[in-house]
Amino acid sequence: MIIAAVVVALGGLAFVVASRSSDKFAGLTPLPIGEYMRNANSLSGNSYKLEGTVGAKARYTENNGQIIIVEVEDGGSIVDLGVYVPVDLYGTNLDRGDNLAAQVEVRAGGILALLEIR
Repeated sequence: MIIAAVVVALGGLAFVVASRSSDKFAGLTPLPIGEYMRNANSLSGNSYKLEGTVGAKARYTENNGQIIIVEVEDGGSIVDLGVYVPVDLYGTNLDRGDNLAAQVEVRAGGILALLEIR
């Protein structure tokens, strides 16, 4: 019985580890939307997990990348956040209505910049 209990415990542990590792942004703190809206500059230099829906896409320019609008939930209401998509990430296919899970960085001036998406 002890061996069976150990096997079950190890199986459960393996399941937990496997499910956590499938979320590549699990170790990141979610973007504190309220704090970001109040004073984005206070978060400059930090990276966060951002989850939401692509609401709109602005025009892409070859040298500058693109700005997308990501709709996120904050306390039961929807907030639109502008997120800069650098040229090197533009090849990722982001369309209006797509669910987005990403690592973003708050840059100088409170600009959200996409670092990596899943």
